[in-house]
Parts: sequence; structure tokens; C-alpha cells
Amino acid sequence: MAKPALSPSGRKVLNKALRAIQAMPDTLNMEDWLYHNPRARPTKEHPVPYCGTVACLAGHIVLAAGGEADSFRVAERALDALGVVFRYDISHALFFVNGWPEKFWWIYLRARSHRERAHIVIARVHHWLRTGE
Repeated sequence: MAKPALSPSGRKVLNKALRAIQAMPDTLNMEDWLYHNPRARPTKEHPVPYCGTVACLAGHIVLAAGGEADSFRVAERALDALGVVFRYDISHALFFVNGWPEKFWWIYLRARSHRERAHIVIARVHHWLRTGE
């Protein structure tokens, strides 16, 4: 896969999404696109943020671009926000942990905290930007 060519506005959106993930790692969940539970309250077992919005990488990108908090076509909307033409191989390689290079998915699956998983997602995105893989 070729190195991605993000639009300037797409790079800003991506940086905003990554900053949100870094600042609020409890809002990252790579198992769900994007969901909102207005009655959610943090607990020891499930420390969701007070507002109840939790998203995967694609969901964070959609939210950073000002999109709606729904789960409709999230991967397509996220790539569009980055200025990247939607392709399934790109979507799978970026938004699905099992599509990541082994060195990233393996440590992601072994991570024990939200903060660790957030750092791994951010490192994975930077690797994708540098290499396209």
C-alpha cells in the first residue's frame, strides 16, 4: 500500500483526533465504531467518560471533523474527513486491529490499560503515515 496523502485539512482533523485519544484514553474502544449512552457514568469496571461517548479511531476522526455521533458508515466518513478516497484495504489496515501489522496488533491485544491502548493506536497511525502499511 502506498504512503497516504492526506489533505491539509485531513491532517488537522487527524491530529485533533489523536490529541483527543491521548488526552482522554478512556474514550477509545477499538471494538465499537462510535456510541453514545447519555446515562453512562464511570465505574471501576467500565470507566467511560462522563458524557458517555466512546469511539474507535475512525469514530474519533469523525467526531474531530464535526460529524455526528452515530455508527453509520464511520470508516467511509473518517477517510473522507482525512481527504483519502475510501478503499476497503485502507479501511481494514487502519481501523481494524486485525488488519494492522503484527507488531501493533499483538501489543494492542496484550495492553492492560486504556492509556497503553491509546499509545499503541497513536503509534500505529504514525507508522501508517510514514509507510502506508
